[in-house]
Amino acid sequence: MDSAGLTELQLADALREASLAVDRAEAHRLAVAAEWDRRQVWAGDGAYNGRCWLAAECTLSRAEAAATLRTARVVASAPVVAEAVADGSLPVAKAEVLASVVTARTAEKFVEDQQVLVDEARRLSVDEVAKMVRWWQRLADQDGAEPVEPEQQLRMTQASDGTLHIRGVLGAEGGPRSARCWKASPTSCGGPSGRGPVTSGNGRRSAPAPAFGPRPWPRWPGGRPPLMPTAPARVHFSAW
Repeated sequence: MDSAGLTELQLADALREASLAVDRAEAHRLAVAAEWDRRQVWAGDGAYNGRCWLAAECTLSRAEAAATLRTARVVASAPVVAEAVADGSLPVAKAEVLASVVTARTAEKFVEDQQVLVDEARRLSVDEVAKMVRWWQRLADQDGAEPVEPEQQLRMTQASDGTLHIRGVLGAEGGPRSARCWKASPTSCGGPSGRGPVTSGNGRRSAPAPAFGPRPWPRWPGGRPPLMPTAPARVHFSAW
């Protein structure tokens, strides 16, 4: 169809029809994806999980693939929502918003309240549905999520002079243990308190690494050192 030859009214109608066709296709994809994921069909192709398979085979980003499976699972778990999505009375965009607030803590309550949520979502815009489900989430999960222990990791960067610059996060349990280990090694930590300047192997104080931007190269004959420093390495720790 040549859109350039359409009137403004015809263009508007064509856009509505195209949007409805996309919604019907996405609703069908959700239904298929829910059963496909339930059977773990993706495992037959050697995929690590359904998200990886979708991203590779259906031209989706990993975030889009994860959102598709999340919505498919939630819709399949709530018959009223599934019926509304299937008959087109609840657009997929609204179903995605409903699914976005469903967690393990609120899944049971979502199934209990699905009829009310669908009835309200039908008459609201997508943005209004987002506001509604945030209020519902607060009522359904008044205790909130459990605090998450920060991921324990260290990032080491080797400078051109051979010194190592370390930044990272250790958890509440691993952190104090690491601190005790460092304090018990004054030769490498700069003193009994563990707070002195870190020295390199030749006894010289290491220059602090800049917080942002590339590190300046020393004046080597060719303008750069003979060997590039290794890429920053991420080291994951369990509590020691």
